[in-house]
Amino acid sequence: MLRRFALPLCALTLSTPAWAGSWSHTTVSGVTVDLYVPTSQSVIGDGRALLVAMHGCTQTANDLKTRGNFEDAADAYGVVIALPTVPNGGTIAGCWNYYGSYHSRSSGDAGSVISLTQALVANSTYGIDADQVYVTGLSSGAGMAIVVGCLAPDLYAGVSAVAGPALGTSSSQIGSVATTASSAASTCRSLASSYRSDFATQVASVLQGDSDYIVATGYLSVNAEMYRRVYEAEGATLTSASFSVSDLEGYNPAGTGTAWNDGDVDRVSMIRATGMGHAWPAGVGSGWDMGYVDPEGVEYAWYLAEFFAANNLRAESAGTGDTGGGGGEDTGDTGIAGGGEDTGDTGVAGGGEDTGVAGGGEDTGVAGGGEDTGDTGVAGGGEDTGGAPEPDDAPEITLDAATVASDCALFEGTASDDHGLDAVWLEIDGASVSVTAGDTWSVTVCGLSAGCHDAVAYAEDDAGQLAASGTLTVEVEGEPWVSVVDATVMGHLSRFGMYSGGWGVSDATFVQLFSTWGMFTSFPLYLGTDGDWYVDPANLPGAGESGGGCG
Repeated sequence: MLRRFALPLCALTLSTPAWAGSWSHTTVSGVTVDLYVPTSQSVIGDGRALLVAMHGCTQTANDLKTRGNFEDAADAYGVVIALPTVPNGGTIAGCWNYYGSYHSRSSGDAGSVISLTQALVANSTYGIDADQVYVTGLSSGAGMAIVVGCLAPDLYAGVSAVAGPALGTSSSQIGSVATTASSAASTCRSLASSYRSDFATQVASVLQGDSDYIVATGYLSVNAEMYRRVYEAEGATLTSASFSVSDLEGYNPAGTGTAWNDGDVDRVSMIRATGMGHAWPAGVGSGWDMGYVDPEGVEYAWYLAEFFAANNLRAESAGTGDTGGGGGEDTGDTGIAGGGEDTGDTGVAGGGEDTGVAGGGEDTGVAGGGEDTGDTGVAGGGEDTGGAPEPDDAPEITLDAATVASDCALFEGTASDDHGLDAVWLEIDGASVSVTAGDTWSVTVCGLSAGCHDAVAYAEDDAGQLAASGTLTVEVEGEPWVSVVDATVMGHLSRFGMYSGGWGVSDATFVQLFSTWGMFTSFPLYLGTDGDWYVDPANLPGAGESGGGCG
């Protein structure tokens, strides 16, 4: 549940437009952004928090700025608000390119958002606490928030998605649920790569109207379940409980709320808003949706500011110790998450009385399961009076061979660990394929397009340590396209997008195609390995490379 903060009365009685902060319009790291900087500081931590909020398709950052009701929450909770505009006009209709499973921290829309965030944090003018950085968005902006939250869990302590399609889906899959929470979670963990352990301290909130007419309402539970799986994979033990939506800040908020908590921290929150369509809920009063902003319902900006501050696992909080976030009494100077009484100066996660580190009972050493009086006692089942801990080495993983037949490749290798393997998987061209753990492993991947494909094997042990093999490149001969579709120019509309040449496919504009084929003549479009459609197969990525080697 939310832990309410005692805010100054002035913070609770601000009325629009008497905001303490101010808006500015600027460019940061090549991204156009509207910034609201409050005069207040965050209610936790050191400095201000940052919330990056991304608009949806056909919506603009200005729609969120003028109608989204961010200012009161920003002033009350000390949050810098950043509303970026999708670079280069986005894909078709100004959408953020959240599509598919191939994303990078350093390129594309995801790279732009991450660079923007990092630049804002690094700018001392804004005084942003790096432990209080959050991201949200509506529709395609929600999809992009999920993407960057998975790519950079080290950067984003909290993620929110409003009416967002699930991770890994395409532009044609918004109207019906086309993936599973398990698949989305696997993709999310794959995107995080070496930053996966940072999911242990990330929290998430998802919201969607039950009358959404654009994005399938089933994606709400898929997104919540994805985060539950991702966080539990990094050690969280989550239990669900309902909460009252009608008690939240806003204008006649209604719906059902579910929170998945780990101790006294809500790690995942889900709100299904009754009667709301495809919109950002502002919660300021009655009226009609405008610019995909609903004036009624939950005041979601306020909810997020409170949710993130109450459940942040990285910033200093308002516990009885300096950074205490304990479920019991915590009087230690840096006591964190004590399950019982914690009186040690650096007591961490005490299960009972704890005067050392991680005690299961009385503990004056390290990780005692019973009474532990040894200076270096580790995981005592009874009395432990000494002995050094056995080292836990990182796993070992190899990718030894690949055999190609038609559009399939058989990959083989070895995997081992001194304490036990938790997971083994193969990533080929950035997409992950799970592998049964064992001393030797093999997996067959089919549906590979013609050209060169890079594969890397990964192993993770029970302690969360990650290891990777070297890269093995395989070549598949054949045509350099993934699929081909024959249709009229209007029949191909779903395959068109915005790019540097205009509206159309990646090597021709709509005008060119219409002038060549007219309205009623069918012609083929070819899907490339980069996810774009082409009218000329000679322009496909990898065209002309088959048989030329992948060295």
